[in-house]
Amino acid sequence: MISSGPWIGWAGASNIFLAQQRREASQPRRAGHRPSRAAVPSRSVPREEEILRLIALGGTNKEIAGQLFISVATVETHRTNLTPRLGVRNVAGLVLYAFQNGLVDAVAQI
Repeated sequence: MISSGPWIGWAGASNIFLAQQRREASQPRRAGHRPSRAAVPSRSVPREEEILRLIALGGTNKEIAGQLFISVATVETHRTNLTPRLGVRNVAGLVLYAFQNGLVDAVAQI
């Protein structure tokens, strides 16, 4: 059921994020700026990719930890390690990276 109100949902949030990314992409890059999209790192482990996929699907740290039978702190550590390794600044960047690199199928999530 779709409700009206201040909650914009995943689709609205992703549209806002993508609009922001387009604005940033159209502006000149600063010296030393790291690109937001990096090749899949060679040091990445399968567990990190699994956590990245679950983050992109909207899972909270607690939900991911319960699903994988690990602690919430372990999920947070993996997320913290992935962020600089993939050249992103936040969870929204991790989600975008996962979609752009085929870790999540956008059509299956609609």
